[in-house]
Amino acid sequence: MLTLSAFSSAIASPFVPIEEPYTVLFPSVGDWMLVDSMAGTFRVSATGERVRETSGCGTATPLDLARRGDVVAWSCGTENRSHVSSRVGSTSEFPEPILTDPPLLRLTEDGTRMAALRPLAGLEFHRVGTEAPQLVVPTSYSEVKMEEWNGQFAVTAPGAHLAPQGGLPATRTVGVVVYDVDGKQLWARELSNERATPLTWSSDGREILVADGSRLVRFDARTGATLAETDERALAVYPRANGFWALVHVDTTVDADGAWRPGGDVLVALSPDLKGVHREELRGKGTVCGVRPDGTAIALCAEEGVRLLADGAWVPDAAPTKR
Repeated sequence: MLTLSAFSSAIASPFVPIEEPYTVLFPSVGDWMLVDSMAGTFRVSATGERVRETSGCGTATPLDLARRGDVVAWSCGTENRSHVSSRVGSTSEFPEPILTDPPLLRLTEDGTRMAALRPLAGLEFHRVGTEAPQLVVPTSYSEVKMEEWNGQFAVTAPGAHLAPQGGLPATRTVGVVVYDVDGKQLWARELSNERATPLTWSSDGREILVADGSRLVRFDARTGATLAETDERALAVYPRANGFWALVHVDTTVDADGAWRPGGDVLVALSPDLKGVHREELRGKGTVCGVRPDGTAIALCAEEGVRLLADGAWVPDAAPTKR
């Protein structure tokens, strides 16, 4: 189990008031974020200044933000299609319909390539703006999790997703697979969990952490070699500037003196060797709804707005703008 120390004072909590936020997307550069909320989708600066973003298609939900920050992929729910918006006000064509419920789509850093999940078909690898996919990898469409880094897509999925490539034998167990931008399988490893499991790239893209059932496993992103593992069940995992974040659930306990200690979700900061460094209890603060690619900030969404947990370099120093 993870050894947890007391909550570190290094975490700060800047707050951005915005009505019922759902999702927060961060670029890799710049101190701003894209917030999807009940009131609309906004580009929000570190000082809390908001500018409305438009999708180019009716009622839309942002699915992914290219890390350079100038390309957004949208789900146009009322039109049963997806859409790519390049910078503010300009758009490009996009295959339709391509989304599942819930939608799963990831853009490359420059926004020119993407992988998306099409119902009853599989993972499709595209050049943005072209209708025909370059490659389709069959898989169970309800059981896939995927994250992108530098033109590579890391996926956890069961069954046919581990199809034979390069002379490798086919396997039908749950596994973690890494594909290049064209959909070529670079490596694959079996996992013990029966379902697709949470995963994340490290902040430098050199490692992949997978929450495989009751354990966390850290892989070398280039070779697939196992680097470390520990016994801990995580609901989700995220990049951190020097290590990883794990979201775990702590049950309510009773002390020896009879005092109740309420449980709830806890964010645990992990060192590179998967040791617990510090923790942040989320009870009453919101749910995780976004992570900065370099791992220096996590967004928590609550009914009244977005709270940023900053771990390291990025800590907005201006007071939040009042609504």
